[in-house]
Amino acid sequence: MRGDFSKGAGYLLKGIVYFYRTPSLWSCALIPFLMTLLLYGVLFLAAVRYGIPFCLDLLPDPEGHGVWGRWLLYPLRFLTALSCWLGMALTAILTLSSVYELLGGPFFDGMVVRMEREKYARNALPLPFRRNLMVTFQSAVFSLMTLALAVGFFFFSLLLPLVGPVLMGVVVGYRTALTCLFSSGFNRMLGVREIQALAGRRRVLVLGFGVTAYLLLMIPLISVFLIPGFVVSGILLYNEELEKRAE
Repeated sequence: MRGDFSKGAGYLLKGIVYFYRTPSLWSCALIPFLMTLLLYGVLFLAAVRYGIPFCLDLLPDPEGHGVWGRWLLYPLRFLTALSCWLGMALTAILTLSSVYELLGGPFFDGMVVRMEREKYARNALPLPFRRNLMVTFQSAVFSLMTLALAVGFFFFSLLLPLVGPVLMGVVVGYRTALTCLFSSGFNRMLGVREIQALAGRRRVLVLGFGVTAYLLLMIPLISVFLIPGFVVSGILLYNEELEKRAE
């Protein structure tokens, strides 16, 4: 069991290295990354142009008060603006990875098809529209449930500081690993439940993959540069381990 866990973690690291050594895959990650930066740039510009001034306008104008009033209001306005900036920065850090994954979904699916064609000589046909819509919905529901579990375990960890984070790492990590396997499974006309059943036969292997991914995702800014590698790792894991069990 310990060997399978380490092997799963090894696939994750192997996929990250493979991605950064394969320039033909970079465009699939760069385009959504630039889209993410553009989105956050627009949001920050709107916040600076409209959001922060709106918050400051809710405070009394220092010029309409005496010396002591100005001594109080100017620091208050500074602290308010600083709080808005820190709040925006914290929100961006916490949501950057999720937004990047959301915008990158279609591009990452294309990366899966390209890599399986180049590395494993497997030519996947495009999914029919209805099938593509169905698996997208299944994947979205699965991701929302994983997010809900993460939030629930977070509050649980406040009550049980040691047990909560461990359970969170195991459950959320395992489900994170499954999301990295979805594209390869979907290209083989499998559904979410079928992929879950397939992964369940190598549960410890998949768990080693997922827990390692979970720990790396805890590094907010760096995690964005690891997500494309996670996708590649899922391709390697599926084709070199789970594909054997599917035959």
